[in-house]
Amino acid sequence: MTSGTVIGTTSSGTITFTSLLILLSGEFYIKLVPTDSTIVDEFTTTSTYVVTNSVLSISLSVPTAITRFFAFTASATVLGSDGNNFLGTCSLELSGTNSVIATTPQATSGGLASFSVHYEVTGSKSLSATCNTVISSTTTFTVLVETLTIAFTGSAVIFT
Repeated sequence: MTSGTVIGTTSSGTITFTSLLILLSGEFYIKLVPTDSTIVDEFTTTSTYVVTNSVLSISLSVPTAITRFFAFTASATVLGSDGNNFLGTCSLELSGTNSVIATTPQATSGGLASFSVHYEVTGSKSLSATCNTVISSTTTFTVLVETLTIAFTGSAVIFT
């Protein structure tokens, strides 16, 4: 959380927050505002607290029909330790079998990244993505031979 309120009660001058969760990485100060302002108005710590959100998981998706020599988009979603899209810096690497050709690495934006990928060889392939030592599950698919369909309708020839 970047801002918000967590309420607690002191015991012998000490307060412990067990449910405090900061979702962003960075340096933070803690500001204490007492409900009884006759003693002190408010207090902000002079020390900073460094918080690092880590990558929990990566999911990778590809289209169902992939054809040799034609580019397709592989989309990755990176989740942080809070279960939401990872908002930190992540340089996502794509790796695969049998001569994958891709725009890698890609920086994530809001936990998302897209890769332009193509293959020059047909057959069974697999892709996975890596960020900060976390590896996605491997996505397996088949790259098909390109096809050209010619249809004759009257005097016209239609290529698809």
